[in-house]
Amino acid sequence: MTFSPNYLARGRRLQGALSKREKEIAINVYCYFRRENPFAKIEVVMDRTAQATGLSARSIYRIKKELKCTKREPNLEGNKCTKQRERKYDDFVMCAIRQKIHREFFMKNEPPTLAKVHSSVRSDPDLPNLSISTIHRIMKELGFVYSTRKRNSVLIERPEITEWRHRYLRKIKQHRKEGRNIVYTDETWVNAGHTKPKVWQDTTIKSTKQAFISGLSTGLKNPSGRGERLIITHAGTRDGFIENAQLIFRGKKGDRDYHHEMNAATYEEWFQQKLLPNLPDNSVVILDNASYHSAKKELLPRRGWRKKDIQNWLESKNITYSTDMIISELLQLVEPHRGAYDARRVDEMAKAAGHEVLRQPPYHCELNAIELVGLGLTE
Repeated sequence: MTFSPNYLARGRRLQGALSKREKEIAINVYCYFRRENPFAKIEVVMDRTAQATGLSARSIYRIKKELKCTKREPNLEGNKCTKQRERKYDDFVMCAIRQKIHREFFMKNEPPTLAKVHSSVRSDPDLPNLSISTIHRIMKELGFVYSTRKRNSVLIERPEITEWRHRYLRKIKQHRKEGRNIVYTDETWVNAGHTKPKVWQDTTIKSTKQAFISGLSTGLKNPSGRGERLIITHAGTRDGFIENAQLIFRGKKGDRDYHHEMNAATYEEWFQQKLLPNLPDNSVVILDNASYHSAKKELLPRRGWRKKDIQNWLESKNITYSTDMIISELLQLVEPHRGAYDARRVDEMAKAAGHEVLRQPPYHCELNAIELVGLGLTE
């Protein structure tokens, strides 16, 4: 095929935008003229390319700009394209800067600025002496973005929580397959003056006198205050709430967090006297990981214990130890026996009554169906 200066421009008005192949031809012509005269001005090379291809100089500029946006530019040694900028620093430097930002700023809840990160990197003898502009470029290459700060950070699950969730879902699936009764339970609170924020109102009633003459009312009024706080504990299944299992009592502490109103003694009394007697046989009770749900039947030695107390615990379990052992060695003797004595009081109550307790993984309240009941309070 004979090449014509108007080859690319021919039919442009009818065909619309340039194809990928046509752009490659245009940039190859541009590269040819650059290699032919590397000292010529860019404007001159652009004009020659436009004349040779039949395109406008503006189109050549636009094609060249597209290549720069993809971090590629013409290689004057050949017709192929290469990356615009090769990475100057290895993975060690990049990873070290990422860890430094997380450990010295994010984990200390301190905003990392370019100046602070630059100062931190320069003070590290194991890292090269980088300019602040290089730090900025590296942070962008690492995926850092300067954007509006959010109230909640992104939750990145720990492997143990992921495994916990998978175990929980497998057990729930097995219990349902066996036809066992699954009971969901939780606590919440409500103010005595709680009302719906939006209601239907009659806008034609403008005054008390008009309502009196019409034999109507002035509508609903909002309470003057929130009123007392009521703590509510209940349990339910797919068939509804369990009869006689509710617990409602008045909160006294006035704390915004209702969990401070509940304690292990109150919860265990409700669990033993109101919940268990009303459960169907062989039920599975779903609990979260609140501290009052998980009170231990027996306290186990830990690092904060005195040496004598650890020794007394070992003696009560007939575990042999040497008097010259230090605390860390004594705790190593406790570890193999921890599973045998690490029982929770609520679990033991349920087991004695012929039921089972299953705890949902942390940060997964959506797996507890009773959480959906609270949505009705705001509708």
